[in-house]
Amino acid sequence: MFRKSVSSAVISAASLAVVGGMAFATPAYAAGPPPYSPCSIGKGGKACFQAKGDKIWLLDKKKDGNYVRAFVRGQWGNPKDCKSHKGKGHWKVCNYNWPESATVGFSVAAIKPNGSPQSGASGPEQTAPVGG
Repeated sequence: MFRKSVSSAVISAASLAVVGGMAFATPAYAAGPPPYSPCSIGKGGKACFQAKGDKIWLLDKKKDGNYVRAFVRGQWGNPKDCKSHKGKGHWKVCNYNWPESATVGFSVAAIKPNGSPQSGASGPEQTAPVGG
């Protein structure tokens, strides 16, 4: 009986890998930013910058009714922002097109439904060169 249970578990795990591999229809980064991306991490969310493609990745880390927002600044003039109302555990990608010689600054904040930042839930400012 033990042998059958172990065999079934191995077959099930292998089937999942095959199914996952066959169903792979989205880019490899769909589950989040590339691992080398600089990130601003706060108690309520996470914002990361992907230089190749000028993307800001935004993740809500808590199921608390708040949304997350990345504040994005650079040498191009007006600041930008990226908002996600997708809820806990879901990444949102905001695409931009910045000059390759630019530097981007960004931070993340959890925002209450009334539009005010949640106290103590913001991440530190991060900077990174665009040139990807």
